[in-house]
Amino acid sequence: MGLWHVCTCVVLAVLVGAIIAANRGERTDAFRVIEAFSRPVSIFKDSNNSPFKCLSATRTRFDPQAKEATYIWHLKDDHGIVKQNVSFDVEKGKEIDQVTFYVDDDRTQPFTAYLNYTDYQNCIVVIVPYSGHNHCMMWLQRRVAHNVPQNCLDKYEEKCGVKIPTFDSDLCKDD
Repeated sequence: MGLWHVCTCVVLAVLVGAIIAANRGERTDAFRVIEAFSRPVSIFKDSNNSPFKCLSATRTRFDPQAKEATYIWHLKDDHGIVKQNVSFDVEKGKEIDQVTFYVDDDRTQPFTAYLNYTDYQNCIVVIVPYSGHNHCMMWLQRRVAHNVPQNCLDKYEEKCGVKIPTFDSDLCKDD
């Protein structure tokens, strides 16, 4: 009888471990994402406390061997006109799904972004600390900005919940 209980416990432990691993899924490779997304646009964020309307980014530098990159965020006004450019110097984080970044060349204050999901083709769901807040955001390739794939919407909702649009097809023009 004791052996039966031990075997049952081992089987249950293996099954629970397999279920947890399956639900966790493959971790996002941050630098594979950076390689794939050179000019993304922000589509959603989870809070209404920052001026991210028509936010877009341009990757200006990418070194896959050194695991370093630079993005410029283009912050726009209510008319879709660029009012401020902010640089993000990005380097390898502590984990494969993280990056460390510095804003506007300020190397004294490192931040960590967490890449929670990507399909490596259309979208990224990421948590980015900026201006005193952690923003859960969805970024897309420009070519799908007008027709967000369902898998991207589903993952954003799963990871972030609240959906505040940052993209308006009438207002947001290409940079």
